[in-house]
Amino acid sequence: MTDQPQEQTSQVSEDGEAVELRSVPADFSGAPLMYANFIQGTAAQHDMTLYLGWYSTPPFGGEKPTEPVDIPVRPLASVTVPISLVPGLIRVLQAQLSVHQAAAELQEESE
Repeated sequence: MTDQPQEQTSQVSEDGEAVELRSVPADFSGAPLMYANFIQGTAAQHDMTLYLGWYSTPPFGGEKPTEPVDIPVRPLASVTVPISLVPGLIRVLQAQLSVHQAAAELQEESE
């Protein structure tokens, strides 16, 4: 399990009573892990699709290219999520980035 908070939502049943629903995060230890250094997103009326990919920067030696260099991106995964999850996704990414930045600052100070 993860230490992430559980999502809580309420839904009204057919008889008009509110029912609390909780999503319980699964154990993702067996899920495939992919490294992506490319992301693109598109939004539709009810969902957003994120396209994840990987590319390698070609080595440059000698003369600087005079024209743009096309670098192929290898598709890894496309993930579609409901628009209602996007604000939470943004909060999670911002929180994790803040933790990463704080740890990097502490490491720099100790060097």
